[in-house]
Amino acid sequence: LEMLSRKFAMSSSDLSGRFKKELGLTFTQFLHEIRVRHACSLLASTEMSVLDVAMEVGFGSSRSFFRIFKQCKGMTPSEYRKRLK
Repeated sequence: LEMLSRKFAMSSSDLSGRFKKELGLTFTQFLHEIRVRHACSLLASTEMSVLDVAMEVGFGSSRSFFRIFKQCKGMTPSEYRKRLK
């Protein structure tokens, strides 16, 4: 958020408010959604481990990845991959 706010010459709170107004999501929610979409793509198209997928899409820990993924998709990353097969 800080990097984007500098790029667009806005304060981080203004940019955050703009995200909420335009998308109906906070910046963090938007970022999580993008990361989970990318993770779904990797889980479907590669044999990468779930931990490697978590790191590849930008989560700092597998614990946060599992929690956010389950919130977004209603299942764990492993369950998601199994359902695709």
